[in-house]
Amino acid sequence: MTRITSPKASPTDNPGSYQGVALVAASSIKYSRQSHHGAPWFIGKTLHKMLMETGIKKAEVDGLAVSSFSLSADSAVNLTQHFQLTPRWIEQLPYGGASGVIALRRAARAIQCGDAHIIACIGGDAAFHRSFEATASQFSNFTIDSSFPYGGGGPNAAFALITTSSIRKLPKDPLSVPCACAVATNGTFPLYKLTSSPKCSVSRST
Repeated sequence: MTRITSPKASPTDNPGSYQGVALVAASSIKYSRQSHHGAPWFIGKTLHKMLMETGIKKAEVDGLAVSSFSLSADSAVNLTQHFQLTPRWIEQLPYGGASGVIALRRAARAIQCGDAHIIACIGGDAAFHRSFEATASQFSNFTIDSSFPYGGGGPNAAFALITTSSIRKLPKDPLSVPCACAVATNGTFPLYKLTSSPKCSVSRST
């Protein structure tokens, strides 16, 4: 456990500068809705692409941050063996969509503290037929005991309720209500944008 010892500091103060840390090789591989490959394969392919794009040698990577809901029974530690990495710093994050930002912030601090010099931050999951149903049913103790047995729709149902609540708090004028539009890139990976028009259209590039 750590605590603040400086009388001038408080948990609400702005975080310190990330000066001296650079973010490079923001990469991804082609999206696949379903695959016979597991999460380690996708994470490894992403790591390989990052190394190829930067010219960094794998032996130079001394830190690894990973986020994945479908990595089990493997872990970030197992991946270092699979990928033949020898990191001095390892992080595994269970925070879903927030994991990317959290991984970057923690990695930056680790570099500033000298715990590592080059850290790969990677998020990756894999899905096969009806695997999301299995993941949602075992998501948490609450899901197992109190939600899924009664027809709960998994995390997307909660996200829908939050979205509905937020929309109801927006202005009544429909022209001022942002509308989320899904735009498919090459028919594979959905990107979301906001528009002021109440009429949304879905477009696909070829």
